[in-house]
Amino acid sequence: MFVIGNRRARAAALVAVLTAGTLTGVAAPASAAACVLGKWRQTGYKTTTAGVNYRQTTSGAKGVRLTVTRKKLAYDFKGSTRENATITASGAKWKGWTRYKGKLTFTATVKGAKAGTMTAKPKSVKGGATGTSKITSPTANDPITWKLAENIRDGGSETVAPAKSSFTCAGKTLTLNSTITYGSEKTTVKRVFTRAR
Repeated sequence: MFVIGNRRARAAALVAVLTAGTLTGVAAPASAAACVLGKWRQTGYKTTTAGVNYRQTTSGAKGVRLTVTRKKLAYDFKGSTRENATITASGAKWKGWTRYKGKLTFTATVKGAKAGTMTAKPKSVKGGATGTSKITSPTANDPITWKLAENIRDGGSETVAPAKSSFTCAGKTLTLNSTITYGSEKTTVKRVFTRAR
């Protein structure tokens, strides 16, 4: 499933499997002292999820905007491209996509300049951002839509906005790496951003 830990979306996905035969499972200066701070636009995104008889890879989601301050992370998904997924579950293969819309903000702690950590507070999440997922192959299903903030407050995680990331920053490039575990599943997330003007 495209959403990690979203109980309602996973339940809806299971219903789709059984009934449709598909598995849905203000910019800061770029000085060395403050490289990580400022406005960024996502140019690279890749996730890999591995679990018992389950593997999923995703890519895409270009154009997501991220503003980083020492105490806040703000996402804007307007105009971002789809996240494309390839899923293998119990030997069967599926493809699908997720599109994100709206905005999302967190109170956060950002430590470091050229390298460090970002830790968002899930309970502080605000915003009306939504995600919509749809399986397209081998058989299409009806799309499923959920609210990102609601999922995060309910204990879930969103790979486009992980709660914890390590980062490296060099000039106009910011790279974020995260690891998310949910039950027996482990997801690694790599996001690359270019400084926005």
